[in-house]
Amino acid sequence: MAKTGVLLVTLTAAVLASGPCFSAPAKPLQPGSGTRIVPKAKSAPVWRPDPKLLRQLGNETHISSIAIRVPPDYVYTMQHQGTVRDYIWQGARHGDSYPQLTIVESTDDRGPGATLTPTELLAAYLAQRKADGTAWTESPSESGIVNGRKWARVRFRYAVPQVGRPRAAPDVHRGFAFATVNGHDFTVINGEDLDPYADSVLPLLSTAALTFHHR
Repeated sequence: MAKTGVLLVTLTAAVLASGPCFSAPAKPLQPGSGTRIVPKAKSAPVWRPDPKLLRQLGNETHISSIAIRVPPDYVYTMQHQGTVRDYIWQGARHGDSYPQLTIVESTDDRGPGATLTPTELLAAYLAQRKADGTAWTESPSESGIVNGRKWARVRFRYAVPQVGRPRAAPDVHRGFAFATVNGHDFTVINGEDLDPYADSVLPLLSTAALTFHHR
């Protein structure tokens, strides 16, 4: 799962020195995004939540200045250090892990948002995430509009050794990350789960991510 705390705080400083870091996946990644794309002429496509999966989400949750709909049985926690806040929702545990949706927000008026595109911000975030496991692969970055704001999106996968079973095949984690900037502020939304559960969980978490907006 995504590490929080120090890693997310250092993103604000490290992101300025990071460049694009996208690599071709070892094998095609399954879309499984829970996204219905509505074309918009001469602009990035508009990404909208899957109407069928919306029915599996709870009512809109308001925390600070953000609003989002998440699965109703997910447990919420919040971490913060300085101007970086992590809003975290976790589902029921299975295997060595659990499904998780995380929103990372920085509201530092000296932050990097004004100097980076969403694609560059996402590349910097994923560069740090690569330390979470081995055999990291990711899809090419794509851009879309969510609730009037431009976002970048990447899907990824990586492997982690099973706890207490060093000779067993590693667990495979799959996920997605969205990123956007607004002046000096930035937002990253990360959703992931363990295979084989990711096939059903990731479309739902992606749908939840696409309900995000600022109030």
